[in-house]
Amino acid sequence: MSVIDQGGPAEPTALEAAALAESGRGLRTVSLTAASWGWYGNDQGRTVTAAFAGSWVA
Repeated sequence: MSVIDQGGPAEPTALEAAALAESGRGLRTVSLTAASWGWYGNDQGRTVTAAFAGSWVA
């Protein structure tokens, strides 16, 4: 599974969000549930890809 966005100034990291934070849980959730994940791109565009156990692409 891959997600593409418009990039940003910093590398994607899986951080633990504060209890009342309105964002910041997506990549953390992926990191806890995926078998592996990674990213490529730059500040103009980025793709984050995750592989889940038992998943396959046809």
